[in-house]
Amino acid sequence: MRVRKGSLAAMLLVMLAPAVRGAEPAMKAPELGDIVPEGMLRQRAELSAQRLQHAYYQWPSISKVNFSPFPGDAIGRNILGLTLLARTCRQDAPANLQEIMKRLGELECPDGYLGPPLPAGRANEDVLAAHNGYLRGLCEYYLWTKDAATLRRIERVRDNLLVPARGAIAQYRAEGDARPTIKWHLSGGDIGQLFLVLDGATQAYAVAPSPEFKEMLDAMIGRYQRLELIKISAQTHAMLSAANGIVRWYERHGNPEHLKFAVTLYDQYRRLATTETFENYNWFNRPEWTEACAVVDSFLLTTNLWRLTGRTEYLEDAHHILYNALLPGQRANGGFGTNKCVGAKGQVMLTVGQSPEAPFCCSMRGAEGLARAVQFGYFVKQDKIVLAFFAASTATLRFADGECRIRQDTKYPHDGYVRLEVLESSVVSEKQFEFFVPSWAAPESVAFTVGGKAVAPGREGAFAQLALKPVPGSVIDYRFRQRAGAADLQFPERMPGHHCYHHGSLLLGRAAEKPVSLSRSAKLVVGNGARYRDADSEVELAPLLDLMAPPTPAKSVQMLFVEPPSTRNP
Repeated sequence: MRVRKGSLAAMLLVMLAPAVRGAEPAMKAPELGDIVPEGMLRQRAELSAQRLQHAYYQWPSISKVNFSPFPGDAIGRNILGLTLLARTCRQDAPANLQEIMKRLGELECPDGYLGPPLPAGRANEDVLAAHNGYLRGLCEYYLWTKDAATLRRIERVRDNLLVPARGAIAQYRAEGDARPTIKWHLSGGDIGQLFLVLDGATQAYAVAPSPEFKEMLDAMIGRYQRLELIKISAQTHAMLSAANGIVRWYERHGNPEHLKFAVTLYDQYRRLATTETFENYNWFNRPEWTEACAVVDSFLLTTNLWRLTGRTEYLEDAHHILYNALLPGQRANGGFGTNKCVGAKGQVMLTVGQSPEAPFCCSMRGAEGLARAVQFGYFVKQDKIVLAFFAASTATLRFADGECRIRQDTKYPHDGYVRLEVLESSVVSEKQFEFFVPSWAAPESVAFTVGGKAVAPGREGAFAQLALKPVPGSVIDYRFRQRAGAADLQFPERMPGHHCYHHGSLLLGRAAEKPVSLSRSAKLVVGNGARYRDADSEVELAPLLDLMAPPTPAKSVQMLFVEPPSTRNP
């Protein structure tokens, strides 16, 4: 649990990575549905899907939720969550999704976007930002169904809302000598949320490109690069969504300045607005509560930054976010909400924040987080099969010379054990399997067997490598021991004198209403499932992931500890 320090070498790596790799294709995750989840992720996805069948998410309700201030936001997120979960669980479109798609026209203005018609400049931050959720939902639905009516809706939002806003965007929050000629309607509390729409707009460009749309998006990213996010206490969720859109734009057009900018945005957020449980401050400078929407975006962003830069710290952040923030953030009913900011303002306990559940936003974005956690189970690059995360599943992996179906069983994150079994294969050539070896794996414990026989893998950076032709019946076993114990806080300057406990990527906590002290040198006796007990005080620690798991999550969990009075320095 360490704070990453910026360095010239790291910045040079980011700047040079695209040039060094040239036209070499990036790793890609399989299509949704090509990985069928099992175990915990399947249970969580099914619970989320059940939540999105509640009356709140049916047309009579969801068509009205937040529609007046943010037209398109809630209904778009609902389309997004329902679509991704249906694809992930290999199900048909649920009835409420089908009804929503049939009746969207009832919400459109004559120009095809949602809500009442805007002035010619389109300078309404709430409406533009709200269409981020709408575009994300439409794009994912179109990618799944190839529905022509959905594509036309995307094109109308592009041509009649986004492209006409280019001039206004150039004057957004203009300061100094710049005299705006367009009056903006700015959001109230969600400062800087205009740029949320970069996520949906860049995805819309991928399915419905146009020269004018590209000019508008380039101009919008350029304006964001000049905005002082810390100074205005910008909303971190909007920033993380914008960074995901900028990463997508980099992948589309290859401008290294865009990747550099996304890295800068994340590193700034990581340093200034992350909690000890890998959640977010809802705004820069204001650690009031966290937001599951932002947690989802941080998980997607860190995974993609690792995928594009090769920097292991981003992948390790993604593991920490998944197991200590995203999954523990799911409520007993399958929804998601907000928490208090652990590690800020003396907060040592994880408790619910402003909204125990935020059904109007977080519960729907949480569905995307779960779907992507499944999808990120494998990455494929030419003849490489990369396991950056470990989760029980059955995956179909496709190559130029055929495809193979692989079952994965694992005890991760509680234990370092992964097994792959090839069920079917038509591939002709060898494939290189690459397994993530995290920094919390004891190096001497890393071991592989193929067909029961020990093998010595190759190693490149944080990945162990095995070359193998996938033949039905082939089995690879991977084992490693995870380090555990007391650790410094990520940000010790915020809470001097405190420490935490971890087991591999899992943060450990104590279900209780009031905090107790526990020494860094406590004699921890290990039990089953990464649970520990102090031999002297009988204090028990368990993974936050388990303490907050449905159906009976803890109401309050102590995450940070101080030394008992008897062991403190005089």
